[in-house]
Amino acid sequence: MKQIDKIVETLIIYGTLTEQPGLFYGKTGIAVFFFHYARHTGNELFLEYAYDLIERVREQLDVTNSVRYDTGLSGIVGLEYFLQNGFVEVDDDFFDDVDARMYRIAMYEPYSDLSLQEGLTGWGRYLIYRIRGNGYRSYKLNEALKHVVKEIAQKIEKRMVSEQEQPDVYRFFCDLITLPDYSKKYADTLKLCTEWKCVSKPPVFRNATP
Repeated sequence: MKQIDKIVETLIIYGTLTEQPGLFYGKTGIAVFFFHYARHTGNELFLEYAYDLIERVREQLDVTNSVRYDTGLSGIVGLEYFLQNGFVEVDDDFFDDVDARMYRIAMYEPYSDLSLQEGLTGWGRYLIYRIRGNGYRSYKLNEALKHVVKEIAQKIEKRMVSEQEQPDVYRFFCDLITLPDYSKKYADTLKLCTEWKCVSKPPVFRNATP
């Protein structure tokens, strides 16, 4: 059996069994793989499986409590990726509940750290990608992102970002300044990040991906 066949088999089994909706270890991330793999192989069965995973994620939205990027709510922003790349279509109000919950969390809940997987840059990444897509007109999403960015920027200026957090914070600001409202305001903050050991070359400015 080829290595890719083993990966496909493993992901089909795990995607069926896991209850996690998130991007790194859950159904959303597995759906990303199968949407692309279906396009690569032309096999409609993989496409159908990806759609089935997305439908299961939609059913879980009301009962998902975790806000982690790797396993929980903020990683569901991968669905926005599907929309922007023409994989799926959803109702206009599909993200309304998640957006409202992420707004409350970003504005009022304590965060564990600045990491992508379970901390503040993960919440911020959700907000960036939603604003780049269908959420760009939302006042609350923009307000929440400004709050998150201010929190992280203050940590950078006070040199309170740990070495473990620095790669995630650096990548977060690289993505952030691709948004027009943030490009000039936080360019100097990004320059401070380039002083870190984890940054081996000048930043490459690109569109944010989930």
